Amino acid sequence: MNTILLVCRSITYAKRVQRCLQGAGLRSELVRTPVGVASESCGYSIRVEERFLKKSLSALDACGLRPKKLLRRTVEGYEEVGA
Repeated sequence: MNTILLVCRSITYAKRVQRCLQGAGLRSELVRTPVGVASESCGYSIRVEERFLKKSLSALDACGLRPKKLLRRTVEGYEEVGA
């Protein structure tokens, strides 16, 4: 299963993102952002399955929420992806 991290600016914001996704019927998980990736954020992200990324972003847009960045897990670590 390929996953995407929705990096959030605070734990409060991450919880809002998770509630929005749950309200849209999408599964997500609140996780610590990996060390080295969290340089500008609080260190919390929401993990979603990559196959649900477009639906997740649409749900967040409807809630007026936007993650700081999107990261895809790779063999080397994480890479930033565009929306």
